[in-house]
Order: sequence, then C-alpha cells, then structure tokens
Amino acid sequence: MKIIILLTLAVLTISCSINPKKRSEIKDWSKLPMSEQFTAFTSDGCSFFPEGTKLEKNKWIKCCVIHDMEYWIGGTEKLKLAADKRLKQCVASKDAEVIAKMMFQGVQIGGRPQYQTDFRWGYGWNYNRGYLPVHKKEMDYIKSISPKKGDDLRKYILKGKLDPEVEVVGPIKL
Repeated sequence: MKIIILLTLAVLTISCSINPKKRSEIKDWSKLPMSEQFTAFTSDGCSFFPEGTKLEKNKWIKCCVIHDMEYWIGGTEKLKLAADKRLKQCVASKDAEVIAKMMFQGVQIGGRPQYQTDFRWGYGWNYNRGYLPVHKKEMDYIKSISPKKGDDLRKYILKGKLDPEVEVVGPIKL
C-alpha cells in the first residue's frame, strides 16, 4: 500500500508544471502593474481539514488563516517550510497533535507552487512563481493591501467556512 501511495505522489509531482527558476522565466507577467500580478487576500480556512473539533468548531481556524497569509505571498522554499512548521506548532498548541501532524504532511505535499490550486504556495500571484523570492518592490505592494494588525480576519475568510452556528466571541484578530 505504501508503494502505491508513493508512486501516486511521484506521478502527481512529475506531471505538474515545472517551477520557474529565475525571473526571466516570468518576464511577461513581471511587466504588468502589481495590481494585475497579485490578488487581494482571501482564505479558505483549513483547506481540506476541519477548522476545529466537534465541540469547538473554529478552534484552530486562526492558525490556518495566518498560514494562508504566508501562502498567499509565497517566496522561497525555506519560507514555505517555516510557514508549514508554524501551522503545525499552532494547531498542536490547541491540543490537536494528530491533526497538526496530518496538516503538516498535507501542506508539505499539497501546497507546492506547481499545483495550480487556490491554496498553493504563492496563490496570491496570478501565475506560478515557484519558489522565487519576493523582492522589496513587490513586498511593498503586498503590505499595502495586506490585512493589518488588529483586523478581524473573518472578513477575509471565504463565505461558508466559519460555522454559522458557532458564536465567535469577539473578532479573530491578526
């Protein structure tokens, strides 16, 4: 069974597009204004995972939204690994060690930039940047449209992701 899973993952990885290795490979996109290269932040909460437990339905959604902010921006492979480790640590701190480990494995495999999904590494970009670093000019633009400290993160979470039957006491603050 392990061999079948490993072979499936290998085929998926190989079958996806190749990541750009240098800026010249994205030159057509980089000529556009930043507002056409990069989209406003949204979060789908905990992609393909529950946002919490049966009793506390939104228990670790803040961990996922903050992780989504890092994925939205993208950058180097080292930054992705650090973001994934912070997600694991945050969810584990909510007494969810097993879920944290599963999430970590899920984002390590399923969050790669070459997968053209709306939860991939660097999903804020309208094109695959791979693991290219984000330059200062780009980061200045991103900061200008990013959620700010003290913002209620619920306004960035896609409709239907927060359980409406759960009363959230106060905003989910950044």
